[in-house]
Amino acid sequence: QHSLIVTPIQAAVMLSTIANCGKILKPKLIKSDKTQIKKTIFMPDEIRNMILEGMDRVVSSKEGSARGNIISKLRKNPKLLQEYKALAHQFVGKTSTTEFMHSSSISPSTKAQKHTNSWFATISFEEPKSNATKKQIWQKPELVVIAQLNFGSSGKEAAPLAFEIIKKYRQLKKNGEI
Repeated sequence: QHSLIVTPIQAAVMLSTIANCGKILKPKLIKSDKTQIKKTIFMPDEIRNMILEGMDRVVSSKEGSARGNIISKLRKNPKLLQEYKALAHQFVGKTSTTEFMHSSSISPSTKAQKHTNSWFATISFEEPKSNATKKQIWQKPELVVIAQLNFGSSGKEAAPLAFEIIKKYRQLKKNGEI
């Protein structure tokens, strides 16, 4: 890994572009806003599927950096862990940890210390109607979520927050509230 300077909204636009097969969408916060395509870039299915497969492994594989069994919040809540695992392949993600220098003192003589912020960036896909393959599921993107924990320890710890946002979104959608 190397230096990458990106904001959460830039990461969301990047993930949305992958989810939407190369269509760069204007970010929006309100569902009722019309979706605007700002630009389209070349993204072959082979490349898109490779990226999504890697992100799927982060969440669903035995070695994934955001697999449910290694996340402390999920281990403490077995019901939430089961729900997280049940959505295998319906959301994919990428963990990230950013480092920054911070001084909690207003004294100019106090040296700044290195701290971390944790991110989990995810794409969720609509619930499949049957036993669909991963590639079939990945044809219907639903939501992009970036969860950031300031002063967090690792990106995996932000995954349950992103997952709960997806869960709440689906509940609101099912109830016709969005």
